[in-house]
Amino acid sequence: MAGVFEQLAALRVVPVLTVADADEAESACRALLAGGLSAVEITFRTDAAAEAIRRACAIEGLLVGAG
Repeated sequence: MAGVFEQLAALRVVPVLTVADADEAESACRALLAGGLSAVEITFRTDAAAEAIRRACAIEGLLVGAG
């Protein structure tokens, strides 16, 4: 498996999510992955961010960043 830098270098787009609800974040992450986007950054701007990141990290095949 490629390292994080190699994975990021291969991507053309990294979506950035700011979410107020961890359920919505998980759904959005699954939709992004299903649409061919295998990475996401979740911002730490809301109270739901930590839980959203935890849930996103549990999704197989998704590279998750926190910002």
